[in-house]
Parts: sequence; C-alpha cells; structure tokens
Amino acid sequence: MKALSYSFILLLLLSACATPKVYTDYDETTDFNRYQRFTFYTNMDTGLDTLDQARLQNALRSTLEEKGFSYSQKADFIVNFYTEVSKENASNRLGISIGTMGAHVGGNIASGIPISSSKRILHTTIEMVNATSNTLYWQGVAETRLKKNTSPEERSQLFKKIAKEVLRDYPPNKK
Repeated sequence: MKALSYSFILLLLLSACATPKVYTDYDETTDFNRYQRFTFYTNMDTGLDTLDQARLQNALRSTLEEKGFSYSQKADFIVNFYTEVSKENASNRLGISIGTMGAHVGGNIASGIPISSSKRILHTTIEMVNATSNTLYWQGVAETRLKKNTSPEERSQLFKKIAKEVLRDYPPNKK
C-alpha cells in the first residue's frame, strides 16, 4: 500500500512538471459576451516554422470552438500568437566529502564537481484583439520546456496542451 502511495505521489509530481506555466491579463472593462466569432491575423510573425505555426493555429481553433466560439471571416475578435525560445542555464555542484571521526582525531576533505545543463523554454503569447478597434483586450502567456528532437505527433500534443492551458480560463469569469 505504501509503495502505491509513493508511486502516485511521484506520478503527480512528474505530471505537474509537464504542465505549462500560464499567465493571463485582460482589460477589466471588457464585455466578453460580445465576442463570439473569431479569425486569425494573416501573415503573423510567430517565430515558428510553417508546420508548427499550423499546429498551434489548429490547436487554438479547436480549443476555441470547443468553448463555443465560431470561426468566421466576419469576426468579433482576432487571434494573434507569437513565440520566443530562451535558454535557462542551471549550474549545480555534486559534493564529495571524505572524513574521519574519532575521540581526538578529525579531518575532512571536500570537493565539488560542477554539473551544468541548459533547458530550452518556449514562451508562447496568445492575444485576443477587438476586430473593429484593433485593440488588445486579453493576453495569455505559456512557458514550457521545449525538448530537442521531438516527433511531429509530440509537437502537435505540445501545442494542444499549450492552447488548452492558456485558454482554460478564457473568457475570464468576472465577479
């Protein structure tokens, strides 16, 4: 029973690490009920290659449609997105210590072995813009680890996860 509990806790911790960190902001005077139909900007400079741009756009479209919004060329709001990749360097040390303990004798030799690694972090910004006034009214940003050499299926899953997480609380519930 104990091993099962530890396994469950480990699984929760690992799945929590895979979830993108999400930050959102919006104009609190916005009436979100007036936005029902959306489209995407054409010729966006997304920072993604053509295949990944299509993957993210498809993920955003299906997520918005699941939430009850409809895709239309006569849109109430326009979706814009762009990405940046940054490197996060981690520097750790592995400590090795040798020592003796005795009644009257003591000694210690210590050394640290540097261990460095870098992670690539994908920052994805998604913006909702009023189609009439061309003003930004909502923005969400996701930060997630970008692994090297991922398959097309893994990349599609990554962009679906980003779209779902960023748009989870869109439109915001005002209290």
